[in-house]
Parts: sequence; C-alpha cells; structure tokens
Amino acid sequence: ILLVDHTLDGTMGLVLNKPLPLYLNDVLKEFKNVENIPIYKGGPLCTDTLFYLHTLKGVEDSLQIGKGFYLNGDFDAIRRYILEGNDITGKIRFFLGYSGWEHDQLCQEIKENTWLIGSTNIASLMDEREAQNFGKMFWENWEANIKHGHASRRYPH
Repeated sequence: ILLVDHTLDGTMGLVLNKPLPLYLNDVLKEFKNVENIPIYKGGPLCTDTLFYLHTLKGVEDSLQIGKGFYLNGDFDAIRRYILEGNDITGKIRFFLGYSGWEHDQLCQEIKENTWLIGSTNIASLMDEREAQNFGKMFWENWEANIKHGHASRRYPH
C-alpha cells in the first residue's frame, strides 16, 4: 500500500499490486482503440471512484505526493495525453477505490506490528511488473525489520 495522504483526519493509501479483471478501455469507451490500460483495486473504500497516480508535470489540480509524483488532477488532461498516443507505461496507473484509516488508527496498527514500513522509488511504484514482486519485497523487509528489532518473530497479520 502506498500512503498518499496523512493528516489529522486520517490516512489514505492505494494498494499497488491487485490488478482487477477490468481495463480502463472497458469503462471508458473512448479508449477502445488504445492499448489495454489496467485498473488496480486501490482498496475497499469508494470502489466506484477512479484514482490515478502519475508523473505528468503541469496537470491542474493534481496533489503532489512526492517529487515529480502526483495523485489525480484534471482528468481531461490525462484523457488527452492518452488519446494523443503517448505511452503511459511508468507514467500513469489507475485504481478503483482506496484504503483508509481513521485518525491514529494506522499509527496504532504499526505499533502492533501489523504493518511493515518500507521505501522505494517512484519508478518502482509506477512499474506494474515490479508491483507484482511486492510480496517478495515484503518478506525481505520483514526479515530486515526483525533483524533491527522493528518487528516481532510472530507472523504479521
């Protein structure tokens, strides 16, 4: 899960490695002549809402979540970018729904060793093939966290 927003009101994240059996081309008919664009399950909340991560500078109303890394924004600009024939590989990923936690809920779960904290780079987050390897990275990070005393030997939830 990539955390994209964390405030006093709560935390929002997107699951990166759960592809849906659905493509953007199935949802938006104007993309029928474009290569299949996968949609991922971002989480169990607002599953009728499309979210998108991208690296496109200058897309109005985007929320910058990292250097050169954005959430949502003007969908018409995204639509034009795709319909102009630009390659979106490594540049745009789409999600239905999001994951969310109430104020302090995620912090408490982290204290209980329910979650492991890791870091990566934007290129890895945007690479759909690498997203499928997050499970392997999870176990490697879990072992590293145990070694440094940041997790217990019991299996995570």
